[in-house]
Amino acid sequence: MNKNKKVTIITISSIVVALALIVGGLFGWKAYAESHTDNERIVTYGNLNPLVPTKEYYVKTKKPGKPQKDKNTHVKAIYNQYGADKNGDRKFIHYNPYGKKRLKTGHYLKIKVKLDRTKTYEEVPKDKVPKKALEKID
Repeated sequence: MNKNKKVTIITISSIVVALALIVGGLFGWKAYAESHTDNERIVTYGNLNPLVPTKEYYVKTKKPGKPQKDKNTHVKAIYNQYGADKNGDRKFIHYNPYGKKRLKTGHYLKIKVKLDRTKTYEEVPKDKVPKKALEKID
């Protein structure tokens, strides 16, 4: 075997090992973040991991819970209720509208959640809510 073939084999082997370490690290990071959702710092870094899925849940809005102050002492309406995904699997969701806004009751929202944190929400018409989710939230 000549010198160029040896260098090529070593280079390819090094790349394969590096990729395996990176992918293994991402899976480990995902598992760790999903099991430590009570730690804000871990969740913040976990949100950077492309292997951590963002899930969609649907809710029918109701009255908010007791308003709370955020870090900047702004009073915000906090909503705590069950939502359901497209398969009808339920999950307890905490979300608050942007700014000081209060949501109208009886409207449907699609909420995107990653590591038990609400990323975004948007109002959707009732006919856009999957049937299995609608059965669980109506």
